Amino acid sequence: NNKWRLELDIYKNPICACQDITLKIYDKNNKKNKSPKYHLSFDVFDQQAIRLGSNQTSEKDFRLAELFAHDFTEKDWKQLQKLFLNNKRQIAQSTPIDQFDVPFPEDEIEYDFLMISYTDIFPFEKTGYIELNDIKYFLDDQYCLSSTCSCTHVALTCIVVKNEKAIQKADPLTLLFDYQKESYEIMDQGSENIALPKELVDEIKRYDLGKIYKERHQKLRTIYNNFRKKARKNDKNVKNVKNDKKKIIYILSTPLHHPKNRLYCQ
Repeated sequence: NNKWRLELDIYKNPICACQDITLKIYDKNNKKNKSPKYHLSFDVFDQQAIRLGSNQTSEKDFRLAELFAHDFTEKDWKQLQKLFLNNKRQIAQSTPIDQFDVPFPEDEIEYDFLMISYTDIFPFEKTGYIELNDIKYFLDDQYCLSSTCSCTHVALTCIVVKNEKAIQKADPLTLLFDYQKESYEIMDQGSENIALPKELVDEIKRYDLGKIYKERHQKLRTIYNNFRKKARKNDKNVKNVKNDKKKIIYILSTPLHHPKNRLYCQ
């Protein structure tokens, strides 16, 4: 006749790419103990139980989490994924922009004009998908952040996807779209069976994605400029989260190396 109270815990860092949630289970019959009896952690996209660390997840908790994961249906996982994404996006949107601290590859950005993908910084933001001729395309948007460049371009790598997963990993079509002028250039023609560039650009215009790209570009530039200012003041190593008396600074734990298609501003 035990009664339990459940609580979901999601890491509050909006720019962390971790995919885990923790289900805290409290024994409602034991009112003296305010701590959860079990901590069950799951990777909601790999759909499996996980250990968060030797001191965070006991063997008993992990085994119980495995039993839960085994019984979760596909619908259960989808609901957890939706809850996770909504929570992460709400955190990212409500966090003041000066609380983001990202270790950008400054030399590559300043001297080589390396472009940075928006999802490198905000991995769980809503992404751009376009469907043409029964084929779905994911548009990976990358931006030049160099302090000497004032371009209004976004580089769009157009990747064929199925069930939200890329099925075309090599030779994608890449466009350089000017969201101010609504014009484009072809950076890489890509495979022969890809959609025509004009068709994709027409869809971009139809859904007014240029407005979103402009907002994202401005946001990344602000975060990058803040990074450069802080780098001039403090050249010390940083931890995952710094806590001072005034505010929390959210920090990306590893430098950006752009594992995707490396693009450079032209």
